[in-house]
Amino acid sequence: KVEKNIPFSITYEQLARFEFSNFPISGSEISRRLSVIVNNPAMKSFSVLLMNQWLVQSGFLYEDIDSMGRKRKLPTEQGRGIGICTEQKMGRDGNYTAVLFDTNAQRFIIDNIQAILNM
Repeated sequence: KVEKNIPFSITYEQLARFEFSNFPISGSEISRRLSVIVNNPAMKSFSVLLMNQWLVQSGFLYEDIDSMGRKRKLPTEQGRGIGICTEQKMGRDGNYTAVLFDTNAQRFIIDNIQAILNM
C-alpha cells in the first residue's frame, strides 16, 4: 500500500477536466472526482474538512447543533444563493442532514480551490 504523504494539489489543466454533476452532490463526491483527475496514489485527498472550514469563514456555511447534540454545518442564505442545499438522509446512526452542492456550487468550489488549499 502506498503512503499518502504528498499534500493535495491540482493544476488548472487538471481542474478543467472536472466533471460537474447536473444534480447536487456531496463534498465527499467532489473530493473523489478531484482524486480521479489527479490520479496520484501517493497524494492525500482533497480535504472536505478544509473546504467546509473555508466555506464557514467565507460566510457560506454556519455551524449548528442538531436535536441529538451533534455538530453539523448548514448553508447560510449566501450559501443557498450559490447552490449549496440540504437533503434529509438515513445513515447508520439515524436521520441526518446532508449538505449538497448543485452545479453552480460545484463550479464555485472549483473556481476557489486555490483559496481553499491556501487556507
